[in-house]
Amino acid sequence: MPRKKILDWDIRTEFIKRNLEFFKSVTFVNELGVNSKNIMDIAGLDFKNNIFYGFEIKSEADNLKRLYKQLSTYTTFFNVLYVVSHHKHTQAIGTLIDNNPF
Repeated sequence: MPRKKILDWDIRTEFIKRNLEFFKSVTFVNELGVNSKNIMDIAGLDFKNNIFYGFEIKSEADNLKRLYKQLSTYTTFFNVLYVVSHHKHTQAIGTLIDNNPF
């Protein structure tokens, strides 16, 4: 039987479950619209410390075509930005981040 692909929901669910303790004072919001074209997968809003975290998810089924534009937009709104991805994207995301001043 073929292996099931790891999709956005799989990553999203596991990420939140594993990080709730670390981000105790943070309110998580799924699918926060940043503008008319970009929706942050998970936003973490820490009103106590005035920090907005953005978590962009790239699953095994995703491609990275829009990632540069997404990150450029999100860095204007979020204080801290993470890309949470399937391991197949690790090298390409690292290269994108290393080669671009966001």
